Amino acid sequence: MSVPIMDRAAAKGFVEAWCASWCKVDIDAVVSHFADDAEMRSPLALKLTDSPVVAGAENIRAYWQKAYGAIESADLKILNWSWTRRSRG
Repeated sequence: MSVPIMDRAAAKGFVEAWCASWCKVDIDAVVSHFADDAEMRSPLALKLTDSPVVAGAENIRAYWQKAYGAIESADLKILNWSWTRRSRG
């Protein structure tokens, strides 16, 4: 299966959608971009899960649901982002 190469406009759209998902605390939308075997590291994860590493998209989803609790919105601003065209071969 071929993975399409993202151009700058698509990258900008992804950044804006990612930010909007976080601001709405739409954890399902955020996690939908992760591979099933994704890993994340966080000092807060150590406090909430006894490990600084959360492995697997479903575990990441559960971690963020626990970490965000009843928070319904967030004020996330992307101050800067970059994109570099790379070919896949």
